Amino acid sequence: MHITRPPAEGHRKSNGKVQSKGQSQKSVEKHNSNSESPQACNHHDREDVNTKCTTVCGNFGGRSCVKVILVKVFPKHHPENAVEVYAILDDQSNQNLASPKLLDSLNVDSEEVNYTLSSCSGSFRMSGRRALGYTVESMDGTYKRTLPALIECPDIPDDRSEIASPDIIKHLHHLKDIPILQYRADCDIGLLLGRDIPDVHQVKEQVTGPRNSPFAQRLGLGWVIVGDVCMGNVHRPTGFEISTRKTTILQNGRGTIFEPCQNQLFVKEDATLDRNDLLFQRTKEDDKVGTSVEDRQFIAIMEREMFRNEEGNWTAPLPFRVPRLKMPNNRAMAYKRALILESSLKRNPTKKEHFVTFMSKVLSSGAAEVAPPPTGESWYLPIFGVYHPQKPDQIRGVFDSSATYDGTSLYQSLLSGPNLTNELLGILLRFRKDEVAFATDIEQMFYSFLVREDHRDFLRFFWYRDEP
Repeated sequence: MHITRPPAEGHRKSNGKVQSKGQSQKSVEKHNSNSESPQACNHHDREDVNTKCTTVCGNFGGRSCVKVILVKVFPKHHPENAVEVYAILDDQSNQNLASPKLLDSLNVDSEEVNYTLSSCSGSFRMSGRRALGYTVESMDGTYKRTLPALIECPDIPDDRSEIASPDIIKHLHHLKDIPILQYRADCDIGLLLGRDIPDVHQVKEQVTGPRNSPFAQRLGLGWVIVGDVCMGNVHRPTGFEISTRKTTILQNGRGTIFEPCQNQLFVKEDATLDRNDLLFQRTKEDDKVGTSVEDRQFIAIMEREMFRNEEGNWTAPLPFRVPRLKMPNNRAMAYKRALILESSLKRNPTKKEHFVTFMSKVLSSGAAEVAPPPTGESWYLPIFGVYHPQKPDQIRGVFDSSATYDGTSLYQSLLSGPNLTNELLGILLRFRKDEVAFATDIEQMFYSFLVREDHRDFLRFFWYRDEP
């Protein structure tokens, strides 16, 4: 037998270590794909109440309507990416607000800003994304408006009973011909348009009726209904629950028996607010897996010592842990394992033929070289062969870096590096995204990287000078 320095393919268990003369950094990428439909359903609770009110209001248990209308929102110049969402037209707010779900659907990836949200329930320090360059459009396409900055706010009112529908107004004689859009249970209330875009609130046409009856207004974005829409003022009992809107009853700081109003919003950006004051912060890196201390050490070693030689080959060191433990001389153990392999091959001529073919390719490709006598510390890798269930005519030689001698192994002495494997879920989702998918395999890529010459003595193995 002859001593040879190998490609340490056995390092695949350790997520890819470098090999003797030709071995690769086998790393993979972990990718979280977290897809969400831009128009997820959010069905409201339905209660069957046998009253005159619900006969008119359909599925709603509410009593009045405000300026809430279905619109399209999309990045400027990209209407094909439009998201349909209900918008509240609120001239009591000094800013335009968007829900986190809407910004996620629009794929907004921007730095967060700090701001103070003031309503009749108090003032609160908050932070959220700031989205620029978006357009709002009416459902019929007759009105389009570029929006000022949208600020992310999770506290946009979400009372679906205030959304008008054709069923609500068909019993109101003076409003029955108003072209109100059908109610869409699959669209969220995710946008609040404030008074910093006055033309959105401008009334183009108005239809009124008898005293105390609801009225209709035609705005740029379409028709809205405002007022009590229940006939006869018959409603189910509400106990002591009182719904208030656009009131400043708590601005003086005094207590009240009324439920605090959430509709009157005032936003003030706070450039001086220290982000460290926020215990929980959202950043664009939240969905990415962080690297460990050892992963960062591995990356630092490769960035510092990996290089391309004059022949164009990438050369890398073995990423030993720091401090590096001294490797014992395991030559006797590796030689004993080599004799066991020899005995196995002699008993199985077919396996012997496959194994010799595999090793011939490794040696002829230059991935391994004849090893000179060791001059210092060294390590020997035992070899064994494995078959793939779907490839019974091919064997793969494994250079066992996990083999233990005197309480240590090469695998334990090396940093594994970050896991960069693509997750199967992400692969399957991307596979379905387009019409055509490609799959490919790079033969013996693992042996295509060179090991730094002074580290090759840690990747020795026994093999025959001539065929066995």
